Amino acid sequence: MPPEDSNLVSSILSKAENALSHGPVGLGENHTSSEARTVTIALIQRGRVDKLFLEVMPFQGRVVAEKADLEKLRFMESGSSVSRGGEATIGIADVVAAALDKGVQVYYHDFPLTAPPGFIPGSQAAKRNTPGSASPQGIRARNLHSAEVIIKNGGGGRKSLILGGAAHFAHSKCDGRDFINLLAFSKLVYFDCRPQWARGGV
Repeated sequence: MPPEDSNLVSSILSKAENALSHGPVGLGENHTSSEARTVTIALIQRGRVDKLFLEVMPFQGRVVAEKADLEKLRFMESGSSVSRGGEATIGIADVVAAALDKGVQVYYHDFPLTAPPGFIPGSQAAKRNTPGSASPQGIRARNLHSAEVIIKNGGGGRKSLILGGAAHFAHSKCDGRDFINLLAFSKLVYFDCRPQWARGGV
């Protein structure tokens, strides 16, 4: 996999830092590259983020992150290419840890996965029928849920950062039900953090 695009990181970091002083910022990533997560941690360390919304499923219905979650997140990342961002060098657990260390409120906005009997993760049936999947139906269901979580927890204000797969922000699969349309935050600024080689992923 190509190394992290430092020019892309620097460019987005500067713009996102300014945008957060006026309203919420969305960062779209490809889960196999780390640029968006590098930007996120840098913004946190610079004190530009008060609330962080992540594409992570809630733990037993709880959407607010706690330090006790870090061990569970690292365990999930060790066994799931989706959870750990595939080959991304920065895991979601690293992002959560950086945020909690700085007193940032962290929220998990993804759809809670409900598995029917005999469910096989990654199977074609799961991809077609599971709300937590990457199918067009799944993407739209997840976006509706995410928007509710983000709006309910004050994600439309200054210093609110929303991190998720780029496909959730604007993609043909969303059929108009993407983050930008669903959230309808007038001051939301979105940055596509995917390097050029990863522009086809989610």
